[in-house]
This record gives sequence, structure tokens and C-alpha cells, in this order.
Amino acid sequence: MEEVIYPSLTEEEIRSLEQQIALIGEKIIKDKLYEMLYKCKYNSLDLRQKKIKIYEEKIKRLQNEEDI
Repeated sequence: MEEVIYPSLTEEEIRSLEQQIALIGEKIIKDKLYEMLYKCKYNSLDLRQKKIKIYEEKIKRLQNEEDI
């Protein structure tokens, strides 16, 4: 199986993609797109640190959903 290479994105690109993903109604698709975005966002980190950051982002999103 071939490893996926995620591109590095600028902060502006990340913010724009986050706004676009937020418009998606289907939770499974939205969650997968956020996960892919976070892999791009933290592309420069080693694998362990990248996983930590991705989980922190997921926790933050879940907490924000509960506030709504």
C-alpha cells in the first residue's frame, strides 16, 4: 500500500479550508476532511507529535460542538 503524502499549507489556506469543511452537513465526511487537513497542517512534525496535534484538534472540535 502506498503512503499518502500530504502537502504543506499556508495559514490562509488552512483557514479557508476549515471554513469550507464546516459547511458540510455529513459528519463522517466532515470528520475525515478535518483529519486530512490536520495532517497537512502538522506535516512538518514527526509522526508521534503529528498524532498528538491531530487528537488535540479533534478534542477541540468536539468541545466546540457541545457548546452549540
